[in-house]
Amino acid sequence: EAAFEEAVAVLDVVLKDSATDRVTRVRAAEVLREIGSGDAKAALEEAVPELVGVLQDPATDSWTWVRAALALGNIGSDEAFEAAVRALQKVFEDPTTDSWFRVRAADALRG
Repeated sequence: EAAFEEAVAVLDVVLKDSATDRVTRVRAAEVLREIGSGDAKAALEEAVPELVGVLQDPATDSWTWVRAALALGNIGSDEAFEAAVRALQKVFEDPTTDSWFRVRAADALRG
């Protein structure tokens, strides 16, 4: 239990640190979701703006974008789900988006 609390604290800092690369921040969100404790869920809910920022950054690569969308879709809060829907809507409105990317984006909505 204490080890999980320490891990959550470290992952929370990593997730919110804008100096940390996007891939690492998204992976921190995924691990927090896997831990699933109350503190981990609270950290994820607080990090919704950071994950949305990853989705809105045009420099975000496809893999990281999909992982961030999946993380948002899995948080379980209304705010996170609505943020994921808004970001994913752009994917479906863009005619240049390839089908693999569209399928992965839709997966994020399943949570």
